Amino acid sequence: MASEETLQRFDSDMELIAHLEQENSKQNWQVVVDYVGSDPSKFDTVVEVFINGPQKIVQRIGQPFGTILEKYPHLIFPYIPQLIACLRTHPIDAVKRNIMRSFQWIQIPEDHVGEIFDMGMLYIKTQTEPKAIKVFSLTVLRQLCERYPELTNEVIFQLEIVMKGDASAGVLSRGEKEMRKLKALRSKC
Repeated sequence: MASEETLQRFDSDMELIAHLEQENSKQNWQVVVDYVGSDPSKFDTVVEVFINGPQKIVQRIGQPFGTILEKYPHLIFPYIPQLIACLRTHPIDAVKRNIMRSFQWIQIPEDHVGEIFDMGMLYIKTQTEPKAIKVFSLTVLRQLCERYPELTNEVIFQLEIVMKGDASAGVLSRGEKEMRKLKALRSKC
């Protein structure tokens, strides 16, 4: 847990950026997580830096961003439209990875299901997409299939292609796990 002095020090995006520039460490990330807690206004600063900060800082704040949302997933809801836009346009893989990771912990609002489903399918189909983005996308897609079973065959079909291709060990492992769940869903339909 960070000291009270540390917890009160980020009055602006610039102060948060300055803190993250000091070093890239788990301890430094934890200071950010402890500072934000479940406070929506403090999380707003994290999102602003995560989306618009310089590349080095965006990569460093990705871990606290994901950790905060793992503990307090409700904080993500006001930012879903912005985060979906980032999935389409942001050039930094850490942003896409941490957004898809965070979507695993929420029930995606119905008006965003189609966009997130499409992005997840695109990520698993794209051979050059980093494996962590694919792995988190697989889980998000399977969760969407639990709510919308009519999507299951499409995801199974694409996942079979991915797993027969040149998939990494991590993608294969998560793919097998999610495939079992998807096939169980399909058998219930």
